[in-house]
Amino acid sequence: MNAGYILGDEKFLNELSLNQRNNVFWTIVRVRRGAGMYLLGDSLKCLNEGDLMIFPPAVSFSFSPADLGDEYNINLDVVVLRFDTDWLKAVMSVFPVASEMILKIREMRSPVTVTGPKWIRLSSLLDDLVDCRKNSQPLKIFSILELLSDRKDESVISDVNGTDPIMQESRREMIDRYLECNFSGKVTLAQVSDYVGMSRVYFSMFFKSLYGEGFADYLNRVRVEKSKQLLVATSKSLPAIASECGFKTVQYYNRIFRKVTGATPGTYRKEKSRLVHKDD
Repeated sequence: MNAGYILGDEKFLNELSLNQRNNVFWTIVRVRRGAGMYLLGDSLKCLNEGDLMIFPPAVSFSFSPADLGDEYNINLDVVVLRFDTDWLKAVMSVFPVASEMILKIREMRSPVTVTGPKWIRLSSLLDDLVDCRKNSQPLKIFSILELLSDRKDESVISDVNGTDPIMQESRREMIDRYLECNFSGKVTLAQVSDYVGMSRVYFSMFFKSLYGEGFADYLNRVRVEKSKQLLVATSKSLPAIASECGFKTVQYYNRIFRKVTGATPGTYRKEKSRLVHKDD
């Protein structure tokens, strides 16, 4: 019988495919040191030191910088154990006494995080697996399979965006309020993420899912909308309006305004002025 399993580290973790739906692999991830993020379905999840997770087949996940961005998960120390369903079938064939244990493992459908006494035993076995000789690994693997067949000390990891709707709306109000009060000055993603109490990397993805565009693009859109009000309601010069709405130069203001509206600020002002006089 072939080994049927792969033991790896953070490099192997980053190579795992985002789309697992056509795969038949079981993946166990233990975070020994470091922190970061990972994708489960379309949801961004926090990754913390000490986390121990089990992903059954047909679960879509990714820890790869190619999917998350280079700033994610760059200082992780992890142990990854992966095996496929064909190997489990082979184990049942060679060791019939293990059939009940294997069948219980194959019943798992959702990704789980491990806690309690099971976390202690499974963490120790995974660390031992890294350090022991290759010919001693099968015994450790069988002990791990025995633990996996026992569903105690497990919590299902939801692949639905875990943000409470009330909390999400509250954060949106905080973001809108902050931008309303500060759009004319220097505003950074880090400042706003600190204001709403979120990590920068999580806030970036949270913001895009909430507003449908990146932070910088949305901020420019807010500034353009504010400038449109000044263009119509005042006779201020374009440089003055650009400065008042947070644009460093009138040239940059012109470029962003055209990108957002399809027209220059001057053309927009003339058109709106013509319409106003026409109505009069």
